[in-house]
Amino acid sequence: MFRGLIPVFLLGALVACGGVTDPSQNQNQPFNGTIQPGGFSDTFQFNASKSGEITIIVSSMNPTLPSGTFFEVVWGQVISGQCGTISANSLAIVGATAVSSAITPGSYCVAVADVYNSFKTAEQFTMTVSHP
Repeated sequence: MFRGLIPVFLLGALVACGGVTDPSQNQNQPFNGTIQPGGFSDTFQFNASKSGEITIIVSSMNPTLPSGTFFEVVWGQVISGQCGTISANSLAIVGATAVSSAITPGSYCVAVADVYNSFKTAEQFTMTVSHP
């Protein structure tokens, strides 16, 4: 009998704490930067005010990369002013979701890197971070 009530109590606790934000209610935060061949972009910081889902997409690279060119998208949590990595997707491609994960309130960071040294020239990128 009590086992059936556990989800009800958990749902009640989430509602009392402000709950989880529906991804359709997320804010989309754009970032623009440049990556040198074999390098990392600047680290961009953002704040999540509620629990929910994060999605990161690099929507463009200029000059245009050849189809199937992989790069890395790293995201993490800001701890003592430093970006501590949560995860890295080293198989990211332009236009596809690079990160999709749960997120809790806090300060976070994201960066893009040419980990395979496949960029021929500096690449300007546009990235969107969708978060609560």
